[in-house]
Amino acid sequence: MSIIKSIKSAFRRANEKNWPTVYFAIDIHDTIVKGNYNADEIPTEFFPDAEKTLQILTKRQDIKLILYTCSHPNEIEQYQEFFKSKGIIFDYVNCNPEVTTEIGGYGNYDNKFYFNVLLDDKAGFDALNDWPIIESLVTLEQQPYLISDEKNTLTYKYNPDFGDNKLCRCGHTYYRHFDTYEKMDAIGCKYCRCFSFKEK
Repeated sequence: MSIIKSIKSAFRRANEKNWPTVYFAIDIHDTIVKGNYNADEIPTEFFPDAEKTLQILTKRQDIKLILYTCSHPNEIEQYQEFFKSKGIIFDYVNCNPEVTTEIGGYGNYDNKFYFNVLLDDKAGFDALNDWPIIESLVTLEQQPYLISDEKNTLTYKYNPDFGDNKLCRCGHTYYRHFDTYEKMDAIGCKYCRCFSFKEK
């Protein structure tokens, strides 16, 4: 259950600090796919729920995926093409150029790149049991807002997968918290002073 605590803590902290992105560093072998220990052919057998969960993570605008691997460069290229063909996009490989070392800053990321969540069998990740848990935590249908970082400003966007008729604690539907004439901008409830949607 430590993976639940880790992910919830990462999102809670991002919310408290008003950070637009949560970074997932994810290993390949025995984490995403079952290792075949064959130098001539990359393994392609996903663990149950890994493929679907990674597709969901890819679609989340508030999550960035980092491939965390000791694979050789030619293998990494093959993996990236393979994952891309499955609708899984990794933003970076073994680095996070979005969080860098700053003089007088809090951390030094020259030799250790920044991430919030680590999924790696060598760090205790249980591929057989943890992927379904992660899917339940990050599935798009549970997210009332898709969060993006546009021009250094956090933007809360309408999620078409969430459910238009779900009720907010204010008593009005999800759909009524957005402006249908302005690209579904999040404007708050049209019928009361409830600014942000919180499911009842």
